[in-house]
Amino acid sequence: MRDLAERVTEVARRYEGTDREDVAFELYEVERGLRGATRRLDRLTRSL
Repeated sequence: MRDLAERVTEVARRYEGTDREDVAFELYEVERGLRGATRRLDRLTRSL
């Protein structure tokens, strides 16, 4: 999932400073969600 989050961030950066910055904002929200999910999975895996 880390790789996916990095790819989403890369795409979001392409929209920064354009008339579609709303897309960048939404992609950064997705990226944050992916990173949060990755942390949760890591914690769960360690607890097993």
